[in-house]
Amino acid sequence: MVFQPNGQAPISSTDKPLTPQVLSNGVDVAEFTHPRQLRTYEIPQIVNDFRLAARNAIQAGFDGVEIHGANGYLIDQFLKDQVNDQTDQYGGSLENRCQFALEIIEAVNEIGADKVGIRLSPFTDYMEAGDSNPEAVGLYMVQSLNRYGILYCHVIEPRMKEAEAGVKSENAEVFNP
Repeated sequence: MVFQPNGQAPISSTDKPLTPQVLSNGVDVAEFTHPRQLRTYEIPQIVNDFRLAARNAIQAGFDGVEIHGANGYLIDQFLKDQVNDQTDQYGGSLENRCQFALEIIEAVNEIGADKVGIRLSPFTDYMEAGDSNPEAVGLYMVQSLNRYGILYCHVIEPRMKEAEAGVKSENAEVFNP
């Protein structure tokens, strides 16, 4: 909470805390601040924050923006059924869970669809943000993104999770020096 405005809890699609994790040194444990579930009336402001960030990036001379909707961050939390426990129009069904991401795409498109990309990780479960049907999440999002004509969709492959653990799979050769 030290890095949050006014010491507030970080926002999420849930108020469930993350499980403490042992750090790479095998000794120290990372504890996470309990998140605060976003309320429906707060979501338009978050969507607008993404719009303003994209606008500011273009005004600062950037060629475009990539919306980070992966790796357990906020957008990814809304997309995944194992972490999103919203009971409003942003939770429950696949369509509802994807609505937050699509509203952000629509808002950011203000800078021009040819300057917008999004990163998604439907197959990963970083920070406990997993889904019971990742294929459906990925396909629904890609098909929905077609309506907006954005420049690209950067999807992290399922094997990335395996590569982190140094595991070989049928689909990927993993290099471990």
